[in-house]
Parts: sequence; structure tokens; C-alpha cells
Amino acid sequence: MTENKIINIKKLRLKLKEESHKKVRGSTYPLGYKTLCHLCKIHPKHTKCDEIYAKIWLIGRAYSVALERRKNKVLDTDEFYDKLVIRLKNRGKKIDKALAGLKTQNINDRNFIKILKAYETVLHVLTDILKNIEKGARENRSFVSKYLHFHKPNLFYIYDKYAKIGLNRIWNIIGAREKYKVSHVGSEYGKYFYKAYILSKVWNIKKARELDILLSYAGKLKDREWEKTIWQ
Repeated sequence: MTENKIINIKKLRLKLKEESHKKVRGSTYPLGYKTLCHLCKIHPKHTKCDEIYAKIWLIGRAYSVALERRKNKVLDTDEFYDKLVIRLKNRGKKIDKALAGLKTQNINDRNFIKILKAYETVLHVLTDILKNIEKGARENRSFVSKYLHFHKPNLFYIYDKYAKIGLNRIWNIIGAREKYKVSHVGSEYGKYFYKAYILSKVWNIKKARELDILLSYAGKLKDREWEKTIWQ
């Protein structure tokens, strides 16, 4: 009976790390990921419409967060993107300023809040633009996390349903709920970011990308597979 067993947390961490990286190495995924990172590295700013369009379109499509997938559509896709890109360019200085302020290579206790503020700035700009283009536009938290990740891969955790499931599964197992309170962190992404950062420190995971891979893998496992993973 699993009720009488104790989960070996160290063994679980090593197993998740090994299996998640093995799956990535065995796929065609790494080249696509590197291509998007390179795109944002050589075109980091938001001053040219073609560069903005390429980034939001390719990242959105590749990571299942395409902005044209929206309810209550009024505009066709081409007209929607034309308006979106022009308005992002017009407000691009605010986005560029937020990203330019992030000088460090990794997340730490000193830049934690600054990273979240940059995220909230971009989310606010994008949401405001979308609501002015079409009524009823929603916040695109997942898109913003992925978009910013490719601009600063080591500073922004990717946030989607699989990462959230994976983090919650591990968070409960390591007993973090009792040790670390997240109520003081306001936004939905902020709470996720805080928990991911705490886990990275507890498990000594230096790179945000490494944790992203691990959490996505853990979140995509079916319940039966997850149970098998934690008790083996």
C-alpha cells in the first residue's frame, strides 16, 4: 500500500530531470526552440512592424497561444494582426524599457519583483490593445509568459496548463504548501512564478529553462503515470 511508503524526493527529482530531458533530446523540438530564441535575440525590440509580427505570430503558433484564436471575432485574421502590430509598435518603448531593465542572467531574490513587474507591464499593454481592437478580449497570461521567455529565457518561466499541473503536483509532494505562502503575491502568474522560483531553489535548479522542461513533463503525465513515477 502506498499509504505506508515515503516518497524519496531526491530520487523523484533526479528521475523527473532525467526523463524530461531524455524526451526533449529524442524529439525535433530543440531546433524550433533555439530558432525562436535566436529570432528574439537578433530582433529584441518593438520598433519595426515586421519584426513584431514575426515574433508574436511564430511564438503564438508554435506554443498554442496564437492571439488570433479569440472569442467574438469581428475582424478577419489579417486585419486583426495589422491593427495589433501597429499598436504594439506605437507602445513598444514601454515594453522595451521594461525588458532593458532586466540585466541579470538568472532569477534571484533581488530581481524577482522586477521581473514580475516587467511581466505585468507587458500583459497590461497587450490586454489594453486587444480590448481596444475588439470588445471582450481576455488576458493572455500564457502568451505573455512564452513571448517574454524567448526574449529572456533565463528570467521568465513558461506558464500554461501543463506547467501549472506539474508544479502543483510537485509542490504538494514536497510539502511546500505548509512552508511557503503565496497569498501575498497578487497576480495569477505571480503566484506561479513564486512557487516555481521556490522549487528551483529547493531542488537546486539553476536555469529557468531546465525547470520549464521538468514541469511540462510532469504536467503531461497521466494520473496513473504520475503515480507510478512518484512511487517507483
